[in-house]
Amino acid sequence: MPIPTPLNGAVLVVSPHLDDAVLSCETLIGREAPLDVLTVCTARPAQPMVTEWDTLSGFQDSDEAMEVRLAEDDAALAGTPHRRHHLGVLDQQYLTAGRTPEDAATLTAWVDAWLREHEGGLVLLPTATGVLPDPPMPRRPLVVRAARRLARLGLRAGRSGIRLVREALSRGEAGAMPPATGEHAAPVGAGVNPDHRWVRDTLTDHLTDRLTRFGYYEDVPYGSARPGQDEIDGLVGRHGFHVEAYAVPVDRVVKARRIGRYATQVAPLRFGPHGLDEPEGLPELERYWLTRPWEAALGIPGQLHHGHHPRS
Repeated sequence: MPIPTPLNGAVLVVSPHLDDAVLSCETLIGREAPLDVLTVCTARPAQPMVTEWDTLSGFQDSDEAMEVRLAEDDAALAGTPHRRHHLGVLDQQYLTAGRTPEDAATLTAWVDAWLREHEGGLVLLPTATGVLPDPPMPRRPLVVRAARRLARLGLRAGRSGIRLVREALSRGEAGAMPPATGEHAAPVGAGVNPDHRWVRDTLTDHLTDRLTRFGYYEDVPYGSARPGQDEIDGLVGRHGFHVEAYAVPVDRVVKARRIGRYATQVAPLRFGPHGLDEPEGLPELERYWLTRPWEAALGIPGQLHHGHHPRS
């Protein structure tokens, strides 16, 4: 698929977790020219931990989770020319307290170093969209509610019990779920991810008011719950920058195949009749918003522009 001109050249995709760049940016991951992917949450807790999300994914503890997820990321990006970097901070689910200033300093320093090496390069951040609060529990299919209740029992059922949880979630019984309407039309579980929000806000605050090219990508699957444009409107209002929007057709067959490499994450992220490793489960378009820092520097009030992009 053709790529909009502003998305060519030196690009840094900041991916909160080990799957976000592939879930959201096939337009870039599929290009021939190399780019950089910085994955932020790649550290292991000092002592193994058991969390609900890792249990739903079929892991015994955080050590196993990180080992497998790093291997999945290797498989998903194998054969691409892209340079992958791991920042080495903890995922929110492993934090026993809030984010520290040291985490933010580590993130901003890494991005500054990349910008010094890639003059005029583009830094892309997640929009951190999603629904908050989540839709109410009764809208979950019964089998998913039962599986999550079992998962909360942890490892009492052993590996066989976890396998049953994963099988139940992969089946999903999602076809039996009646379509939601009104304010609860969003996919279940697609609430705002705190790691996405922290990455976005930390780097937005750091990069705004500098003559630096940066922008945003719409997070999959969160953008299905609440359009990324809603978050962009808020960012424009708060920061006053100009943003150019791009909607780019994506090869969903290729993207689904690549997402399928994250086998442990596909089932927990399934909120409808199709999984993210199926073309039908993916949006036809990927959405990007690029800031225009020069207008802001000139004091021109912030606004949204619509960019032109090649059609497939």
